[in-house]
Amino acid sequence: MRKIFITILLLTGMCTLANASPFKDAKKGCKSGDAAQCTALGTLYIEGGVGKVHPGKAAKSFLKACELGDAGGCYNMGTLYRAGFGVSQDYDMALQSYHKACDNNYANGCHDIAVMYGTGTGVVRDYEKSLSYFEKACDAGSAKDCDDVGSAYMAGYNVGRNVSKAAPAFKKACDGGLLSGCVHVGNMYSGGLGFRRDDRKAEQAYIKACDGGNDDGCVGLGDVYAIDNGAIQDEAKAMEVFSKLCDKGNGDGCVKLGVMYEAGKGVRSDKDKALQLYRKACAAENEYGCKYASEIGG
Repeated sequence: MRKIFITILLLTGMCTLANASPFKDAKKGCKSGDAAQCTALGTLYIEGGVGKVHPGKAAKSFLKACELGDAGGCYNMGTLYRAGFGVSQDYDMALQSYHKACDNNYANGCHDIAVMYGTGTGVVRDYEKSLSYFEKACDAGSAKDCDDVGSAYMAGYNVGRNVSKAAPAFKKACDGGLLSGCVHVGNMYSGGLGFRRDDRKAEQAYIKACDGGNDDGCVGLGDVYAIDNGAIQDEAKAMEVFSKLCDKGNGDGCVKLGVMYEAGKGVRSDKDKALQLYRKACAAENEYGCKYASEIGG
């Protein structure tokens, strides 16, 4: 059950009790009808912040918080019902609690309803309903759920491929600060999928991801600079991006830099240098690095 403790702790933002004051404040506030303090009290009970774990008392606190209208309390109550921790396991009650949270724009409640429908946990499996609740979680501000919605529509996971729906979902993920969402936005713009092709907008999305430390964003950025006859083709910039990636041990960066050396793009053709780069990529377990090294190095 440790996973449950951690999940609830992170969602409520509470820390382990360092002294008696937080517990006293939460208990007093909950008794006076403060919904948020009831959720805080439940968290202290479930996380052991009062000296030991009290799952039953946590459940009572979360239930009161939910009844008083706190979406976080409803979500945590649903988690306890779903796991059968502090209360008897009851999927119907879990779903009801999650619905109360979701209806109050609490993204995690919507997410867990989606998971239950997607896995058939306590309900008949229904992929369309599952996706609809992932979309609700996205609309409630969960960037990760937006990215997952976009990925589902792109791949057509049980719902049919729909790039026109994938593209805006990825954009919401990127706007919400999820770097992988920005990579996907760059891919959509550079490929003309769901958006009109726009290399400059692709560049912006890739830069956001790359500057945030996402190597896939850097690879995409290098690619958009390296595209022949692209609107922003700049082989020198492409080489700079791929060089930085390769220097940090990224196999894709080494392969792409090797391709440029082998083809003489942005630099004098140098097959020995290309082979060196392919071998470096291969050492990083990049299959294309191994393949290309074998083709030109024997």
